[in-house]
Formats: sequence, structure tokens, C-alpha cells
Amino acid sequence: MIENDTYQNFFEEMKKLRALQKKQKQRGLNDYNILTTVLSADDEVRVHSRMIESLLNINGKHYQDDLFLKIFLKVAQINGYSTVDSKIYKEYENIDLYLTDGNKHIIIENKVWAKDQFKQIEKYVDLVKKENEKLPHENLYVIYLSIDRDSPSDESLGRYKIDNEYIVNKDDNEKIAIYKAMHYKSDILSWLKECQYEVQNITNLNEVLKQYIDVVQLITNQYKGKVMSILNYIKELENSEQKREYIEILDEVNDSYQEEKLELKKEFFTKNIGIYLKDYLPKEYLDWNVEYVGEEKDMNKAYGVEIRFFKGENWKIVYILRFDASNMKKLYWTIAKIDDKTNLKEMKKKIKPISPHRQTNTSLLWSYSECDLDENFLKLIDNKDELYEMIIKEFMMVMEQLKNKYGYTLETINIEINK
Repeated sequence: MIENDTYQNFFEEMKKLRALQKKQKQRGLNDYNILTTVLSADDEVRVHSRMIESLLNINGKHYQDDLFLKIFLKVAQINGYSTVDSKIYKEYENIDLYLTDGNKHIIIENKVWAKDQFKQIEKYVDLVKKENEKLPHENLYVIYLSIDRDSPSDESLGRYKIDNEYIVNKDDNEKIAIYKAMHYKSDILSWLKECQYEVQNITNLNEVLKQYIDVVQLITNQYKGKVMSILNYIKELENSEQKREYIEILDEVNDSYQEEKLELKKEFFTKNIGIYLKDYLPKEYLDWNVEYVGEEKDMNKAYGVEIRFFKGENWKIVYILRFDASNMKKLYWTIAKIDDKTNLKEMKKKIKPISPHRQTNTSLLWSYSECDLDENFLKLIDNKDELYEMIIKEFMMVMEQLKNKYGYTLETINIEINK
């Protein structure tokens, strides 16, 4: 049982820490990072795929030709790839990153936290093999890049499986491709640090790589802030008993904070949200419905609850707000089907996603929301109206992009789907 005096002492120490942090910041120490200022550190599309693509592009504005690509291939242990003939594509037919020298082909499936999609790897492998007839397995590589996973799920592999270092056909064990698992914590950091070493005298490139290394360390729990953290401050205290008690207080405060944070998000994302959001819709959308779907008991499940925006009762494709992880993390929007019977095959041929938008088996377009409830948590406490306005503003932006970038509206999509 922690005594009241211990709590008082703890908060006195926190005052000292605040003063120390202020002095450190005045001396120029900071944790400012341009990437995490404008985007989430775990945004695999707009941060990680874009950064990796920009470095692997031999014609990139880094003007280092194939330097970064050569180092990557060394880390990935891929031999015989012609770097001078290399071409790289981002979001090629939904493949996160696709490299080819005309002879060898490298598929990179980038997974920070997102789940595998149904037959995702199978589809990508089949696509490359279809476009390159009689492609031998030794000329096709599949790299599964993740935080800590060693292989994609069986659902993603479909009719294929991983057998040691190969992707093989389940039926006859025929080798289809060479398989490699790469991890951000080891492989990507090794690659980036070696790249940084090579360009250490080029100030802007060195700084860009340094900032991206910090982001990778953030998502792999290796980042150490330059301004002293609470935990490091406590670790430097001399009294062992005091350290133990202060850590207990931190755990207690954090557990309580996380629980209350989740409850606030649940309170916001409930059946009433549709009523509030409808009040913020502009005039041209007043005849639309905003509907909450799901049970509150399912809120801790990925895809457990969602909010649908639609007009006609017979619409099969609607705009949806969802969470893709448990504990209501990572809010995203999607233009997706609402029943399994709807076939999106023909519509997908007409709507090709433009980055940062992506596509899945059940959706025509999706992207992480700028209205993420974690990043905008203070608005949950201080100004829910501002969050409602942000959600509607993003909805309007997506509708505008759908019309201008893809030449469709939700209404015309539903007309074609219902033909």
C-alpha cells in the first residue's frame, strides 16, 4: 500500500523533471520529427511504403543512383538483381512495393500493424506470374516486411504455403517463389543505418535518414527520447524503494488513463453518433442516412462496430467509418460493400486506387482517417463538436476525391452495381 506522502513526493519529483525538461529544450534538445508531425508513426502507406520506395528508386531525388538499393539487396540477401535496370512501383495492382529489373521480380508486402487480407499473397504472386510467362521460381521473390511476424497467414497465402525459404503450391509442392521475412527492428534498421553511414557528409540526406530511423525505432519500441523521460528520470534516482514506489504509481496512473480513454472513445462512437453527425451534413447530403451498426459489446473487436453513410435503402456500396484493431485503435474510412453477395470484380477494374488510397477484397477504396480518436483525444474531452466537424469534412473530401480522381459518385457506383 502506497502512503499518501509517497504520492506527494512523486509529484514534487515531477515538478523537478518538468524544470529539467524545460532547460534541456532551451539548450536545443527536442524530439521533433517532421514525419510524425504530419503523419502517424505507424502509417504503413504514407510513411513507410513511401519512404522505402523513395530510397529504393534509383532515379529518386536523393541522386545516389542505386546505392540504397544495393544495400537493401545485401541486407535481404538477394543476388543477381540488376540494380542499373531496376524499376520500382508503389501500389502496383495493390502490391505495396514491386521491384523488377526485367528478369527478376521482387514483391514487398508491407505490414506494420494491418492484418493480412484474404488471398493477398496468392493474388500478388499470380499477378506477377501471369504478366511474366514461364517465370522460374528463382526469379520471383516475396518479401513479407513486418514488425515481428515471420510469415503471412494461411488466409493470405491461399493455395500456397511456405516451405523453408520457398513459397510452394499446397497440392504438389511445386516451388513458386523464394520467400523472405524481413523485420523493421533488425533488417530495416540495419539497412537505414548503413545508408546513413554512406551519406553522412550529405547533410540533408543524413538528416532525412536519421528522422526515418527514429520513426522505425518508435514503432519497434526502441526509440529513446532526447529530452529526459519520466521513466529515465526515475531510473536515475538513488533510492531503490523510492524507484519501486514511483513505478507503481506510474503503472496505476497509466492503467486508469488507458481505461478511461477507451471508455471516452466508446462513449463517442455509439449509436448516438449517427444522429449528431447527420446534423453536421451540408445541405446536399440532408437526404442521406448516417447509421451506427454493431453492438457495444463488440467494440473491442476489430470491425466490431461501424458507422455507415448512404442514401438509398438498396445501396450495396456505402461509406463506412471503422476501426482495424482492438481497443478502438486506428480509425479508418472505407467505401465498401455491406453484404457478401455483392461482386466488386468489375467495379474494381474501373476504380484503380491512387495513393494513399488502397483496395481490399471487400472495399473499392480505403485509407486511415485524419480524425483518429487517439491523435485527437483532447477533442473528445474538450470539443466533440470539432471532431464531428472533422469527420464530416473528411467525408466531404473523400466524396470530392471519388468524383474528381475516379469519375464516380457513390450513387453512380451503386447504380452500376445494381444493374
